[in-house]
Amino acid sequence: MSTTIRVSDGDRKALENLRRRIGAKTMAETLRFAIAMAEAGDEKFVGDVAALEDLIRAAGRSAKGKVRVTERVDEELADALAKESADR
Repeated sequence: MSTTIRVSDGDRKALENLRRRIGAKTMAETLRFAIAMAEAGDEKFVGDVAALEDLIRAAGRSAKGKVRVTERVDEELADALAKESADR
């Protein structure tokens, strides 16, 4: 059995790029891979998902026109963790 799903154009492009990188033959295979990775990562993550999402958004906003987000994520994460520890 199969079904059709609708995704945004940006998501389709991201899935297509992932498909090429992992060498998947089909988009269905790519989605299975992405789901498996998400499930594996979800089992390992211990913490507040909402706080992580806020951190990623903040890193993106603070990095516009300055440095790449990936270069600042560890700094932003350290700041957020220090702030959370101080609040306890």
